[in-house]
Amino acid sequence: METIGGGVILDSKPANRLNRSGSAINALRIREKGSIKDIADLAAYQLGGVFTEADLLRRADIDKTTCREALSSLTKKGNLIQLSQGKYLSSKVFEKLGKECTKTLEDYHKSYPIRAGMSLAELRQKLMPNTGVSEANAILKKMEASGIIKLSDKNVFLPDFKITYSEKQKSIHETLCADFEKAKFDVKTYDELSELFAKSEKRDFEQVFESMISNGELIMLSQQIYWQKEVYKEAVGLINKQYEKKEEMTLAECRDIMGTSRKYALAFLEHLDGKQVTSLHGDVRKLKKGFGEIQI
Repeated sequence: METIGGGVILDSKPANRLNRSGSAINALRIREKGSIKDIADLAAYQLGGVFTEADLLRRADIDKTTCREALSSLTKKGNLIQLSQGKYLSSKVFEKLGKECTKTLEDYHKSYPIRAGMSLAELRQKLMPNTGVSEANAILKKMEASGIIKLSDKNVFLPDFKITYSEKQKSIHETLCADFEKAKFDVKTYDELSELFAKSEKRDFEQVFESMISNGELIMLSQQIYWQKEVYKEAVGLINKQYEKKEEMTLAECRDIMGTSRKYALAFLEHLDGKQVTSLHGDVRKLKKGFGEIQI
C-alpha cells in the first residue's frame, strides 16, 4: 500500500467515528512510538472482549510470529488472561468487567434483598451479551477466584451479601419450613400454601417463597408442587437404589417405594423425565442419562 505525502498508517481498522479524545490520541501515540508489546497490549484492550490470536494480529497490524511472541510475553506479565486454549482477555477489560459486575449486583441486591443473587444467565446477558456461554462462564470463574463475586449452581452474588428477612418474612419462612417438614413428600400445593396467610401477607409470602427457590431450599417438581431440598435428595436416593436393582420402574412401584400418593410420585417421575434422567416407555420408565445428571 502507498500513502500520499509520506503519511504513515498507524491504525488500519479504526473506529467508524473520528475521536479526538485524550485516550484516542494516546492510543495513536502508542501505535506510532510504542514497542510491539505495547501495541499488542493496546489492541487486546481495544478488542474489548474475548479474542484469539487471529483477532489480535489483525487488530494490532502485526504478523503471526510477532503476535505469538507478544501473546506469550503479555500473558506471563499478567497483561492478558488466558481463559482456555487459544482464547484470551485483556486484564484491563477484565478489571472493567469486574467493576461493572459489582455495580450490577449491588443494584440487584438492593432491588431483591431476599433473592439468592442474580441468575447466571441474566448476568451473562447484561454483562457480556456478545460473549459465548463457555467464555463468559470462564470469566465469571476468574472473577470468583479474584474475590469479586460468589457463584452457586444457578446464581451470582457479592461475597458479603446475605439474605435478610423482615420480621414478618421470618415468621412466614418459619411457617413454610414447618409445614414442609411435617408433610415430607405429601406437600401442599403452592396455592394451598398461599391460603395459610392473610391477604395482607400475600406479597411477603410470594417473595419468601421465591427466595426459598432461588437459594435452593425448595426444588420445583411442577408449577404447584415443591419439595424441600433434603426430601428431594431422599427421593433421588430411593429411586436410584431401585434402578440399581431393576432396569425399569412403574408409577405404582415409585409410589410404594416413596410411601406417597400417585399424585406426588407422578410429579417426581415427570420431573425426572424433564431432566432427561429417565424416559417413559409404555407404562414403565427406564434410565436415560442417569442420576449423575442431577445437580442438587
